[in-house]
Amino acid sequence: MDIYCPRCAEPWHVDSLHDAVEDGYAASYDDARRTFANDGCGTLFGGPPCQRSNDPRAHLAAELFDVLGEDVDAVAAMHADAEFLGWDR
Repeated sequence: MDIYCPRCAEPWHVDSLHDAVEDGYAASYDDARRTFANDGCGTLFGGPPCQRSNDPRAHLAAELFDVLGEDVDAVAAMHADAEFLGWDR
């Protein structure tokens, strides 16, 4: 399942947060989750900060991370449900 960057809307597999820890981009899974949710994928994976996007997936991701916080699996599941329902078309 994918989670979307709350800044640029780039899709990432949920395991990417674990990969960020293994690859040395984050000290812990919680650190990776917080960085991804607050600063985006670019910052998490050692690149330049992501540009803000008007893509509805980015806005939804930001809201889901804000409401669900630590439950990344729930964020991914709710995003998948929203896409299935065609909310972004």
